[in-house]
Amino acid sequence: MTGKKAAAFGSGCSTYEHFASAVDILEEALRKQGCAIITEGLKADTWSKKEADIETNCISFAKKIIAMSQPAVFNIYK
Repeated sequence: MTGKKAAAFGSGCSTYEHFASAVDILEEALRKQGCAIITEGLKADTWSKKEADIETNCISFAKKIIAMSQPAVFNIYK
């Protein structure tokens, strides 16, 4: 998986000692396999009652992935 772009996300409950630690574990495993982590992992708090905040964070995360996944565009007509 060397050179592949990757990002991790998951849900968790902020009342736990290790909030959404699966995201951290997955990011570390991806790094060990040679992946390039393109954005900080998203940890959605299932304990939160602020659904609008969760939705905003998820949309922002998705936009970062899309932006970082686009191939570079070169202008050959300079």
